[in-house]
Amino acid sequence: SPAYEGYLTEGLNGYYASTPEEWLTALEWLYDDPALRKQFGIVGRKLAQREWTTEALSIDWHNLIKGEDYGNIIEPEVNY
Repeated sequence: SPAYEGYLTEGLNGYYASTPEEWLTALEWLYDDPALRKQFGIVGRKLAQREWTTEALSIDWHNLIKGEDYGNIIEPEVNY
């Protein structure tokens, strides 16, 4: 699964793009729409503040150490 799964909502805070054509289209939309750029920035900042600040991560680490639900920490996928 992609690293951004669960964090990117198409059209709300980003676009999925995997081909050069999709990238070009997404960048053109952003270039042509200042309000959309602002929306992506606001939503992205709120997400970052909720998920990845020192305070948010310290709560996750505390819960992990205590053996409780640790919410935001992603367990690594191990393939043997």
